[in-house]
Amino acid sequence: MEPQLRVLAHGAGSIEWRVEKPTITPRSALRDLLQALVLTAVPAALLGAGWQRSLLLALAAACILAAGRAMLAVQCESLTYIRLLGVQLASRRRSGLWSSAQFIPLRQLQGIIIHEEVTSTSVHFWLGLMLKKAAADGGAGAAASAEGLQHALSSTGGGRRLIADGGEVEVAFPTLRPQLNLLRQVYQQLQPLLTTDLDAVAGGAQQAGSKQNGGEHGKGGAGEH
Repeated sequence: MEPQLRVLAHGAGSIEWRVEKPTITPRSALRDLLQALVLTAVPAALLGAGWQRSLLLALAAACILAAGRAMLAVQCESLTYIRLLGVQLASRRRSGLWSSAQFIPLRQLQGIIIHEEVTSTSVHFWLGLMLKKAAADGGAGAAASAEGLQHALSSTGGGRRLIADGGEVEVAFPTLRPQLNLLRQVYQQLQPLLTTDLDAVAGGAQQAGSKQNGGEHGKGGAGEH
């Protein structure tokens, strides 16, 4: 069963795109049963146990495998955009273990992209948040280039944070990997909001810079007079 997308409006300019996937599917249940048969039923039969006892052992092992897989598997991943503040990426498991959340301030964002990764065996699509270059690198906030992004995706195999030429790309939904149509839906809804807020932040910074420069010129003129 493919991951499903839910769009949740939390109010106060906060929108969440949540990707969810059932932890137990017919395919995973069949896989667990086959593994249990190999690991328990066959050895038990070879050791002289009856076929009924072997099947019971296999069913018990399958239930244990399914429960463990369900508790440890990623249940949902989300991207929450808070207007004029930034993006929060979160991942949650049913057991609560190894769940994570990361907040990216708006000032660190450059934009969003959908990227296609082609390997020898598969094709995957990623929704990525382009980050500005870190101040420590002396960058002016350049976005990741297409060539650098392609190289990064090929070399890292789809890690959470992908280093690219000129910047970094933070991949959303890295584990569940929703289909392209779901990624497009998130992109089409998020991109206008993000562009508007980035333009507003850039305009505010320019106005603040102009006022500061104007004040310095005024002080300089008064001193000369």
